[in-house]
Amino acid sequence: MQNVMDMKRNKPDIISFIKQAGVSSLLFIVLVGLSLTVLTVGYMSTMRNLQSSATTTHAQTQAQMQAMIGYHAFSKYLNQLSKEDNGLRLIDQLCNGEIEESNPETQIKFERVGACNNPVLKDQYKFDIIGKSGGASAILRANYNITSELSKEQFKGSVFEGGLQVNKLESLIADGVTLEVGGGTISEMGGSGKTYSEAELIAAGIKVVPYQQRDFISPEEARKYANYIFYSQGGVNYCKRNNYYDANTSKKITSETDAEAVSSCAQGISKSTDKWIVNSSLELPVGVLWFDGDVEVQIHNSEVVVEENNSGTKTNVTTNNPKNILVNTIISTKHINSTIIELNGNYVATYYKAYAPHHYVLNAASEADKTERLKKICPTNYPTQYCESAGVLKSFAEMEKMPASISNLLYLSRTLQLSGGKDQKNVHVNYYGNLIANSTAAGTGSSSGKLVGTGTVRIEGNLMVVGGTDMTEMTGDFKLNLSKADDPGNFVPVHKKIFTVGGMRYM
Repeated sequence: MQNVMDMKRNKPDIISFIKQAGVSSLLFIVLVGLSLTVLTVGYMSTMRNLQSSATTTHAQTQAQMQAMIGYHAFSKYLNQLSKEDNGLRLIDQLCNGEIEESNPETQIKFERVGACNNPVLKDQYKFDIIGKSGGASAILRANYNITSELSKEQFKGSVFEGGLQVNKLESLIADGVTLEVGGGTISEMGGSGKTYSEAELIAAGIKVVPYQQRDFISPEEARKYANYIFYSQGGVNYCKRNNYYDANTSKKITSETDAEAVSSCAQGISKSTDKWIVNSSLELPVGVLWFDGDVEVQIHNSEVVVEENNSGTKTNVTTNNPKNILVNTIISTKHINSTIIELNGNYVATYYKAYAPHHYVLNAASEADKTERLKKICPTNYPTQYCESAGVLKSFAEMEKMPASISNLLYLSRTLQLSGGKDQKNVHVNYYGNLIANSTAAGTGSSSGKLVGTGTVRIEGNLMVVGGTDMTEMTGDFKLNLSKADDPGNFVPVHKKIFTVGGMRYM
């Protein structure tokens, strides 16, 4: 009974406790729901941020890809442009623009970093390649360096960078030959200062075009392509050898040998007080002869015609001296004076010939003659620049390139002087190959293009007076006959400007 009474008395408290327990459960449920809602909203927000970030990253990546595509297309364009005439000047004028080799939905632009339209060429060019995609952009900065490499060019005419003056237009014979002349004109020597008109040049069979700037091989850098190297040190004359096949050891020599006395190294070469002497009547070494200093080339007659009287009957008798023919490439760091050793007495005619090695073969009269000439320029110890083996030249493709194309040069020097034969004595002076004077004047009497004499010089090849602004002068009663300018032996080593990447980075 007492328990029943206690229960009745505590009933309101029990009911109150039960009511409180329901609110707590409801509150717990609400809190859990709110937590889930917050988590869901936070997750959705995070997902949106991640999606946005992924979209941005994708767009940025696409923009960088477009910039890289633009870089490759732009580099290809610069390389092509640099090989054209005045290509570097055209590149120097590039300021900004669009690159067309891209997706139509994207856009690639380039902008020059630094000055544009600068008349002075620089060694470095910087461009920003800008790629865009999906609202994102990327800038790729490329630094291009201008470098020079020795390449080839086939010349179809003689070159006179500083201009050309003749004693009279009749003294210049260049039928079928294009002359590159500084200023694009030929003038007359003396006080008249006459400039020949285009009509006068055409009437004389002479085609003149303005000179195009080039960088020819220099005598100094040609040393590494030589077979015999002559120099003086401490008052003593020395000789070294290089670039040849040594039959005794069956090895190709690819670096300069130890110095030795000139007399033990080569015949036909000597040194006077102030110049080296090359004597064509002696047995000269085969190949490319390189000299540190002035050189006098003495060319002796290769053919003499005399008149004989036999019982009242006059006949012409010809004596051939083929061993007197010069067959070499001769290079001087200073001056080359090419002279002829004339004969005393009365002769019907005398002939003097000098050949670049490759031209010696190209001018062979027959296959049998060609075989003999190949044996001369490619002997047992043959020059490796242009000989494949003894008696065998390298392929046509190789002969167009360095180092084989060095065999197309007859003379290469800082300054050059040619002496002509006397027409009244029927003296014939013939040069076969390319002759290059690659410098400015070197003082009175040895300007880069001074051509002296009282006769005619015949050049089957090209005469190139380059590397300076000196006028080429044909003095006295001098005549110049140029021909065969498009011969396959007229590939000449010149420097070509190319673009290389110095570095690139995303900005």
